[in-house]
Order: sequence, then structure tokens, then C-alpha cells
Amino acid sequence: YGVMDGRKLVPYQCVVVRSEWDQSRASFYEAFKVQKAAYRRAYGGPKSPNLIEDVAPHFLPGVPQCDSDSQISAPKLHTTVRKTFVELDEEHDMGKPMQLKRSISTGEVMTCFV
Repeated sequence: YGVMDGRKLVPYQCVVVRSEWDQSRASFYEAFKVQKAAYRRAYGGPKSPNLIEDVAPHFLPGVPQCDSDSQISAPKLHTTVRKTFVELDEEHDMGKPMQLKRSISTGEVMTCFV
């Protein structure tokens, strides 16, 4: 992922869920070894891309950090629980249907864990 805690990482870093990385590490390194060799053949020299695990994240400047005050607040809904069913009261303010506001998001998923 290119986002961590609601902040964009620099282009040369990514975040992977630890359990997913543990499952795919071996096959990734097999493919990466071939790619590194191809890079050295194509561009020459002893240098090639490398991978370093468990480093501190570097975030893009100017991208605001997600904090608990900036969380999107959902409209309050009245709910009634009856045995195993949850009923939502869709009426709001004297019988009028509740109007949801359109978001101004960019469509990019930003995850914030609080």
C-alpha cells in the first residue's frame, strides 16, 4: 500500500500487512532476484534496486495527517434491535427522509487507524 495511517508514503516506499508479507516473502524474493539481474544487465554496473524491511516510514510533505478530530462523522441514525434484526429509522426531522451530503473525496482510499 502507498498509504500508512492516512498519510501518503514517498514513491520508493510501500507498506504490506505483516501476515501477507510473511506468506509471500519467499516467492517475492525469487522474482526480485531475477529482476535485479536483468536491471544490472540492462544498465550495467554493480548497483541494482534493493529491498530493506522494517524501516521508518517517510511521508510526502504537505499531506495532512489523519487524526481523530478529522474523522468523517456519519449522520446519527435511530436503531431498534429486535431479536436478531436491526431496524434503521430512515426518517429524520419531522418525517422528512434524511439527506446525505455528497463527499468531496478524490476517490483515493485513505485509511486511518485510530
